Amino acid sequence: MSASLVGSEMCIRDRLKARGEWDKLGRPAAIDYKKFCKEYEKVESGKKRPCEVMRDLKLNESTYYRYRKRYLAEHKKGE
Repeated sequence: MSASLVGSEMCIRDRLKARGEWDKLGRPAAIDYKKFCKEYEKVESGKKRPCEVMRDLKLNESTYYRYRKRYLAEHKKGE
């Protein structure tokens, strides 16, 4: 019985990917990435400290640094 469930789950996954609805599944982001970028630019300019951004956006430390890592990776490519 469990083998048939796995097969049906795979079939559903393939149909969602084909329709372009795959991105709708999963855990939602903690905050909007653009909002984080706007606040992180204040950290880079020295107007805010990272702990202030974490408090203002209600992010824990690991989430803040995950967003920071993404920000740095994307903005290095643009230079």
